[in-house]
Amino acid sequence: MNHHTLRTSDLSALARVVSVLNSFDPEQEVAKLRSHHAQVESVVDEVVERYHTGFNKAIQNYSQILRLFSDSEDRVNNLRSNLQETGTRAVVRGSTLYNQWSRSITLAEILRILEQIESAIKVPQQLQQLAAEKSFDAAATLLQDTNAMIQRNQLSQVGALRALQVELTEWKEILTTQMLEQLLDSTFSTSERRGTPSESCTHSAATGRSNGAGADTGHLGINLDRSNGDPCISIEDSKPAEVCCDMEVQSVVRGLTCLQTVGSARSAIRQRLRPQLRALFSREIVRQKDKKTSLDAQRSAPPVRT
Repeated sequence: MNHHTLRTSDLSALARVVSVLNSFDPEQEVAKLRSHHAQVESVVDEVVERYHTGFNKAIQNYSQILRLFSDSEDRVNNLRSNLQETGTRAVVRGSTLYNQWSRSITLAEILRILEQIESAIKVPQQLQQLAAEKSFDAAATLLQDTNAMIQRNQLSQVGALRALQVELTEWKEILTTQMLEQLLDSTFSTSERRGTPSESCTHSAATGRSNGAGADTGHLGINLDRSNGDPCISIEDSKPAEVCCDMEVQSVVRGLTCLQTVGSARSAIRQRLRPQLRALFSREIVRQKDKKTSLDAQRSAPPVRT
């Protein structure tokens, strides 16, 4: 019986004991078992001696692997915990950062509106300076831009700007009045440079009789209405060489156009000039009649005999 027989799966210690006790020579069977035990011990000792270093190294490596796995597990758990904490902080920081960004945007918008309000408050003073310099087109543009800015940004709801809106409305009327005065002054100044008002009207009346009732009176930039003969001011139709070449008149025209008050300016000028022109035309007609009567009297008088 060898050690391979002892490794069979059906080996039963109790059966071997019964077999030994029932054998013819139990002593001999026990001796065989002891001999087999000694052989197994020698084989085990031989295997242990041959593979002892490898086993020890393998055991050490296994122990180290277990330790590394344990450390890795701890590190993974710590990393998972850190990631969870980081995620929580990131959510909180993200919400805080978004709130700060929204606040910065709001503050920037508030600063922009405050700057616009500050610039709007300075507009009346700037309008006064531009009006003094007779830069009516720049003043009208500034006034319109300021009103548009107030309406566009809903600044009209600000109580502190209501007085400014009233003042801007008053400045629109003031600028319109000043531009009308400047236009009339520039118009009559042009007429005086070309001749006295009576001489200009005399020449205009004569030209009107020769060319029809709708002829241009020239120096004053005034047209006679064909329907009823009333004088009608036409800012757009004035002769460029006499009115529009003047920088002040151009500034006035651009200012009136910007303020959209050309129609009211035309009506105001017509009302102010109509009585004066009628008086001038009446005097001219009387003068022409007197001149014609004098010529007729000279023609009808008998010749003087020498």
